[in-house]
Amino acid sequence: MGAGQSRQGLDDDFFLDSGVRVTQGLLEQLDGKPRPSRPAPGGGLPFAGSAAAQGLRPPTQQAELSDAALAAGDASLAAALQRSRRVGGLLLRHEEAELAAANQLADELVAREFAAPSRPHPCSQQADDCVRCYTEHASDSLACAAAVEAYGACAKAAWQEALSRNAAAP
Repeated sequence: MGAGQSRQGLDDDFFLDSGVRVTQGLLEQLDGKPRPSRPAPGGGLPFAGSAAAQGLRPPTQQAELSDAALAAGDASLAAALQRSRRVGGLLLRHEEAELAAANQLADELVAREFAAPSRPHPCSQQADDCVRCYTEHASDSLACAAAVEAYGACAKAAWQEALSRNAAAP
């Protein structure tokens, strides 16, 4: 069924770019507002002396009217429910596509605009010296005490520098 064919014969008022139809009736239904009832086909009021004007009907006629009204109401409710489900499905499919597009756009924006600050790692030379010393003297770890002391002193100085830099920043 083509897009032009699916739009024929429905009482929809507004079409979204995705092809979803939104009507005033649908919005009122989703909002929980009752739709105004249409006037009876006869259109006129019964004359004052009739039984219908007094609210009196023969029991068989009253039962037939209520059965017909229920059947017509069920058919219209079923059609409205079917249209509502169809539009709901279209909205959900459109929402998934829009969400995927928004996530992709956000990822591209983060990749393009955000860059973590690149700072040199403090004390990398001293850390490498410690690792090299421990690999050379695996059986005697006390031989690396001087390298460990130098690394500790460098780390303490880097920490103090970072603290003073953060304290000076407004």
